[in-house]
Amino acid sequence: CAGYAHLVMDTRGQGWSSATGDTPDTDPGSAGAVPGFLTRGVESPGTHYYRRVFTDAVRCVQAMREHPEVDPARIVVTGVSQGGGIALAVAGLVPGLAGVMPDVPFLCNIPRAARIAATPPYTEIAAYLRLHRDRVEPVF
Repeated sequence: CAGYAHLVMDTRGQGWSSATGDTPDTDPGSAGAVPGFLTRGVESPGTHYYRRVFTDAVRCVQAMREHPEVDPARIVVTGVSQGGGIALAVAGLVPGLAGVMPDVPFLCNIPRAARIAATPPYTEIAAYLRLHRDRVEPVF
Protein backbone atom coordinates (compact mmCIF):
# COMPACT_ATOMS: atom_id res chain seq x y z
CA CYS A 1 0.00 0.00 0.00
CA ALA A 2 1.39 3.44 -0.89
CA GLY A 3 0.57 6.96 0.21
CA TYR A 4 -0.34 8.52 3.51
CA ALA A 5 -3.10 7.43 5.85
CA HIS A 6 -5.09 10.36 7.26
CA LEU A 7 -7.31 10.69 10.29
CA VAL A 8 -9.03 14.05 10.67
CA MET A 9 -10.42 14.85 14.10
CA ASP A 10 -13.71 16.76 14.27
CA THR A 11 -13.17 18.86 17.40
CA ARG A 12 -15.97 18.14 19.87
CA GLY A 13 -18.81 20.63 19.80
CA GLN A 14 -17.34 22.57 16.90
CA GLY A 15 -17.96 20.53 13.79
CA TRP A 16 -16.47 21.83 10.58
CA SER A 17 -17.63 24.41 8.07
CA SER A 18 -20.32 22.17 6.55
CA ALA A 19 -21.37 20.23 9.66
CA THR A 20 -21.23 22.46 12.73
CA GLY A 21 -21.83 20.56 15.93
CA ASP A 22 -21.92 17.01 14.56
CA THR A 23 -19.70 15.90 17.45
CA PRO A 24 -21.20 17.58 20.51
CA ASP A 25 -19.39 18.13 23.79
CA THR A 26 -21.72 16.21 26.09
CA ASP A 27 -19.76 16.84 29.28
CA PRO A 28 -22.12 18.31 31.91
CA GLY A 29 -19.48 20.87 32.85
CA SER A 30 -19.07 22.09 29.30
CA ALA A 31 -21.17 25.23 29.63
CA GLY A 32 -19.13 28.41 29.88
CA ALA A 33 -19.95 31.69 31.53
CA VAL A 34 -19.36 33.50 28.25
CA PRO A 35 -19.94 32.30 24.68
CA GLY A 36 -17.17 30.20 23.16
CA PHE A 37 -14.96 27.30 24.16
CA LEU A 38 -11.97 28.80 25.99
CA THR A 39 -13.83 29.35 29.27
CA ARG A 40 -15.65 26.03 29.48
CA GLY A 41 -14.50 24.49 32.75
CA VAL A 42 -11.58 26.95 32.74
CA GLU A 43 -11.03 27.08 36.50
CA SER A 44 -9.75 23.51 36.77
CA PRO A 45 -7.46 21.43 34.56
CA GLY A 46 -9.74 18.48 35.31
CA THR A 47 -12.84 20.11 33.85
CA HIS A 48 -11.45 22.35 31.12
CA TYR A 49 -12.88 21.87 27.63
CA TYR A 50 -9.46 21.46 26.07
CA ARG A 51 -8.62 18.57 28.41
CA ARG A 52 -11.37 16.63 26.64
CA VAL A 53 -10.18 17.83 23.22
CA PHE A 54 -6.59 16.77 23.95
CA THR A 55 -7.85 13.39 25.19
CA ASP A 56 -9.77 12.95 21.93
CA ALA A 57 -6.61 13.74 19.96
CA VAL A 58 -4.50 11.28 21.96
CA ARG A 59 -7.16 8.63 21.30
CA CYS A 60 -6.92 9.40 17.57
CA VAL A 61 -3.21 8.60 17.66
CA GLN A 62 -3.96 5.38 19.55
CA ALA A 63 -6.54 4.42 16.91
CA MET A 64 -4.06 5.07 14.11
CA ARG A 65 -1.41 2.98 15.85
CA GLU A 66 -3.83 0.07 15.99
CA HIS A 67 -4.86 0.27 12.33
CA PRO A 68 -3.43 -2.73 10.43
CA GLU A 69 -2.25 -0.66 7.45
CA VAL A 70 -0.48 2.03 9.48
CA ASP A 71 3.13 1.81 10.67
CA PRO A 72 2.84 3.00 14.30
CA ALA A 73 6.45 4.23 14.25
CA ARG A 74 5.74 6.69 11.42
CA ILE A 75 2.84 8.71 12.82
CA VAL A 76 3.04 12.49 12.54
CA VAL A 77 0.52 14.96 13.93
CA THR A 78 -0.21 18.30 12.31
CA GLY A 79 -2.69 21.12 12.47
CA VAL A 80 -3.29 24.79 11.78
CA SER A 81 -4.31 27.35 14.40
CA GLN A 82 -6.39 25.43 16.96
CA GLY A 83 -5.22 22.22 15.30
CA GLY A 84 -1.63 23.38 15.68
CA GLY A 85 -2.16 23.89 19.40
CA ILE A 86 -3.77 20.47 19.66
CA ALA A 87 -0.86 18.93 17.72
CA LEU A 88 1.62 20.48 20.17
CA ALA A 89 -0.35 19.11 23.13
CA VAL A 90 -0.47 15.64 21.58
CA ALA A 91 3.28 15.75 20.93
CA GLY A 92 3.78 16.39 24.63
CA LEU A 93 1.39 13.64 25.70
CA VAL A 94 2.14 10.82 23.25
CA PRO A 95 5.60 9.27 23.24
CA GLY A 96 7.15 7.95 20.06
CA LEU A 97 5.61 10.20 17.43
CA ALA A 98 7.68 10.50 14.27
CA GLY A 99 7.03 14.23 14.20
CA VAL A 100 4.78 17.19 14.85
CA MET A 101 4.03 19.96 12.34
CA PRO A 102 2.06 22.78 13.98
CA ASP A 103 1.24 25.78 11.82
CA VAL A 104 0.45 29.09 13.58
CA PRO A 105 -0.55 27.23 16.77
CA PHE A 106 -3.39 28.60 18.87
CA LEU A 107 -3.38 28.00 22.66
CA CYS A 108 0.20 29.24 23.13
CA ASN A 109 1.05 31.86 25.76
CA ILE A 110 -2.61 32.22 26.69
CA PRO A 111 -2.10 34.90 29.40
CA ARG A 112 -0.36 37.20 26.90
CA ALA A 113 -2.89 36.48 24.16
CA ALA A 114 -5.79 37.25 26.51
CA ARG A 115 -4.11 40.51 27.49
CA ILE A 116 -3.44 41.82 23.97
CA ALA A 117 -6.14 40.27 21.77
CA ALA A 118 -8.82 42.54 20.36
CA THR A 119 -10.96 39.80 18.79
CA PRO A 120 -12.24 36.36 19.79
CA PRO A 121 -11.46 33.74 20.83
CA TYR A 122 -8.93 35.07 23.38
CA THR A 123 -11.29 37.91 24.31
CA GLU A 124 -13.54 35.20 25.82
CA ILE A 125 -11.05 34.93 28.70
CA ALA A 126 -11.02 38.69 29.27
CA ALA A 127 -14.84 38.70 29.27
CA TYR A 128 -14.89 35.82 31.75
CA LEU A 129 -12.45 37.56 34.07
CA ARG A 130 -14.48 40.79 33.94
CA LEU A 131 -17.32 38.74 35.44
CA HIS A 132 -15.06 36.80 37.84
CA ARG A 133 -12.34 39.25 38.86
CA ASP A 134 -11.21 37.07 41.77
CA ARG A 135 -10.59 34.02 39.54
CA VAL A 136 -7.47 35.13 37.63
CA GLU A 137 -5.15 32.62 39.33
CA PRO A 138 -7.23 29.48 38.65
CA VAL A 139 -7.90 30.62 35.07
CA PHE A 140 -4.20 30.98 34.31
